Formats: sequence, structure tokens, C-alpha cells
Amino acid sequence: MVRPGTLDPSNVRGQPSNNPAATLRAAYSFLESLHQQPCNTNVRVLFKRMPTFGVSNDLNSIIRSFAIATRDRRQLVLLPPTARDRGKVAERAGTLGVHRPWHWLSEDEPLSSILHPSTCQVELQRTHAHALDVLGANASDAEQRVLLVGISNLTGRCRDYDIRSRWNLDLSPRVIPDRFRQYGMLWWLQVLTTFLIRITGRLAQRLHHHTAMLPFSVQHGGDIDPLLRSWRPTTTFDIGLHVRMGDACGARALRARVRHCVRSLAEALATLRGKGLHRGSLFLASDSQSIIQQAAAVTSSFNISFLDLPRAKYEASGGLVELTLQRNTSEVLVEALMELLLLSRATLVAG
Repeated sequence: MVRPGTLDPSNVRGQPSNNPAATLRAAYSFLESLHQQPCNTNVRVLFKRMPTFGVSNDLNSIIRSFAIATRDRRQLVLLPPTARDRGKVAERAGTLGVHRPWHWLSEDEPLSSILHPSTCQVELQRTHAHALDVLGANASDAEQRVLLVGISNLTGRCRDYDIRSRWNLDLSPRVIPDRFRQYGMLWWLQVLTTFLIRITGRLAQRLHHHTAMLPFSVQHGGDIDPLLRSWRPTTTFDIGLHVRMGDACGARALRARVRHCVRSLAEALATLRGKGLHRGSLFLASDSQSIIQQAAAVTSSFNISFLDLPRAKYEASGGLVELTLQRNTSEVLVEALMELLLLSRATLVAG
């Protein structure tokens, strides 16, 4: 699949040509006015339990819930996973709860270091932390349980995303506010993603100073986005190419799903050429050491760059990464974010 760069709304087809920066600021201002208004009795919330799958899968799920919250003019409040999901990842991820709701974050990293919290998220974590923990652990409808756990002021003003929404049906152009609908779903989802996912604090420092990021930092550095106050790399690429192996397409991958797998770098590059792309700067992201070794050895019309990371752990087991990778640090998250952020700096992304 080849599509416009996935985390930069200014690159998306449909973006207005007269003043794209102003349109982007207007979209961010709209989201800020909704999700940062005071958490009082006039505000409605949407509860969403943190998922326990792969990094990109989890972030995608959260963005979908954010789209629904925005459509319904609600603030998003993220809950810890259900007790069942906590148990599923406990051996590798340790204890999860309201103060560490996401299994890919280490215990010293707050959720706010990667996700911009709504006002109600901050307020409820301060005043009703235990109640949020209980709501998340129980898989039943949080809307029906807020009074039981002592958050009486949310009675009638909350919804449970995990109960009420269908992930594969609820996203359509209707989720886009009228004033922005002409720019399309891809643009709006990118706006939501760049608004909600903000790399800050120690996590930003880990990314910026990571040894694998140094070749990119020396040339182009990284900076704090002036609009969103989030760290980002400033280097750019013509093409971002993602070749996934691991638990999806690797030699020991699970075969539960039907999917088309690209088995070599040569096959991936041939796909690009079949789309009319023959040269340019290319950032390669992959969980396969073999794919990276092929890139290091290949002579190509593309100028290929990649992160120098140890990737053997992603192919070492035949299970899902969320069930097999140890997470007593944020190493896996940092590596995934570096690749995602560099992919986002490409004009076109294929994967």
C-alpha cells in the first residue's frame, strides 16, 4: 500500500492550497477547545480502556476512540486495561493500573509523555484514581458503573467506547466536523494523531539522544513542534518503506490470518517501482534483521537509510510480540516510535 506521509497533515491530498497552516491551526484549536475545557458538569466523557497489543495497533485503537469522542463532543478518558488483559501481559509487562495503564511504557514514564491528556483525564486521575482503576478492570459497561465507584457527577454524562463502538464500522466522514469535512478522512485522522500523540519529557530525551538516531540528528536534528510542543525529527524523506516480518510474516509467525507478506527487500522495492517510484531518499523500517542486512548490501537507485537497531528479539519467538517481549523498560516502545516518527517524515509511505 502506498499513501501520503501518515503523520504530517500538511502533506495530505485534499489539504487546502490557499493557507494550509491556518487550516491546521484551526483544527488544532477546535480540538483544544473541546478536550481542554474545564472538567465540570457541562462536559461529557468517553471512556476507553487501554489495549494490550502491539505498539502501532494500540495507538491506532486509541486514535479511533479519540475520533469518536470528538465526533460526540466528549473528552476522552483512558482507563487501565481489563483485569483479563492485565493478566495476559503480566508476566512480561508487570503490574498495570491507573498510574501505569499502558504495558509498553516503563514504570517511570507517565502516559502523558506520549498521549496529550484531556482535562477530565487529569482531573479524574487526581480525584478518583481508584475508581478509574476499578472501571477499567471490569469489562462491563462503565456508563452503568460510575455511580457504584463513586463518580456520581458523571452519571448520564459518560459513554463506554469498548461497549458502544464497533471499531470497523464507526469511522466514516461523519466523524469529521462540518468545517473540515472537505479535506477527507485521511487528513482528519492525521490531525487527530498529531494532536493526541505528543512525545515529551524523558521519553523525548530518550528518542533524541538514542545512539541509533544520531546519524539523523547530526544532519537534521530534532526539535519541539512549536504548535504542539511535541518532539519530532526534522529530517525528511521522499519515501518511507515498512517491511514487517516478526509475528506477522516472519519464519515463525502465527498463521491465523490471511495476509500478503513481502519476503525480501527486492520484492518491496519492485512494488515501489511498479507504482512509478524509481529513485529518491528512502527510510526503511522493519522488525527483521535480514531485511536490514539486505538494505546494507544492496546497490539501488534509492538512497536507503535505516536505524541501526538490534532486531533479533522481534523474530526470536513464534508468539505475538505483546506476549513474548519483556517490558521492564521502554526499549521496545522507543524503537517503535523512532521508526514511526521517521516514517512520518516521508512524503509517501508504503507498507
